[in-house]
Amino acid sequence: MSGAYGRIVAALAGLALLGALAAAAALAQSPPAAHFAGTASLGGRPAPAGAQVAALMGGVECASAALTGLGSPGAYSIRVPRCGAGAVVSFAIDGRPAAQTGVWTSGGLVRLDLSADGPPAAVTSTPAPDPAVTPTPAPTRTAIVAHRIAAGDTLLALALAYGVTVAAIVELNPGIDPTGLQIGDTVRIPPNAPGAVAPAPTPTRTPEPTPTPTPTRTPEPTPTPTPTRTPEPTPTPEPTATPEPTPTRTAIVAHRIAAGDT
Repeated sequence: MSGAYGRIVAALAGLALLGALAAAAALAQSPPAAHFAGTASLGGRPAPAGAQVAALMGGVECASAALTGLGSPGAYSIRVPRCGAGAVVSFAIDGRPAAQTGVWTSGGLVRLDLSADGPPAAVTSTPAPDPAVTPTPAPTRTAIVAHRIAAGDTLLALALAYGVTVAAIVELNPGIDPTGLQIGDTVRIPPNAPGAVAPAPTPTRTPEPTPTPTPTRTPEPTPTPTPTRTPEPTPTPEPTATPEPTPTRTAIVAHRIAAGDT
């Protein structure tokens, strides 16, 4: 019995040794993987950390690596064993085919920057729920409140603030334009106490329009007549003095010379 058990153990040990030798031989025959490194970008921007870079040969995915975010933005490094037909290695970034391809070289290091169309994968975050806000009830009132309109006021906002309805505000303010509130206007707010009845609104008398007076026509001024120039009278010529005739004398006259005589 012990001899048979020993033979079984020896046979199992031999099989294990043969398997190890076969694996070592296969490993020795497998060529070293090609090493590709560079940057990966999506839509013209560096791919984010966590993006997957996959290497394919003949349509068969041979290896994949996730971007760690260390070093340069979008930096990747991947070792690609030979797994498919041919020597051309194509790449994909997060499932989007890259525009560049490489040539598989056993044990070689190839610098290859990859780019693919499309935006980087969005990181979905669950927003924190907003805390529940308990509305503050409006205080109970039994009297009418006069509210002066400020910037941003609306009838709905006033109704919520004072605990009444928009219809009640409109009923208490006849003629109000809900869409044309003016800053500085006064709006009457009805009471909101249970059972309180707002008094009937006082009708507002619409003032009659003041007639526009007819403009009085200003008479045109009467032109002042141009004064007529009175002609000056023609002077009457003075009559020519007729010299008196020298008296006729028949005797010699003695004349005493006086001043002025010539």
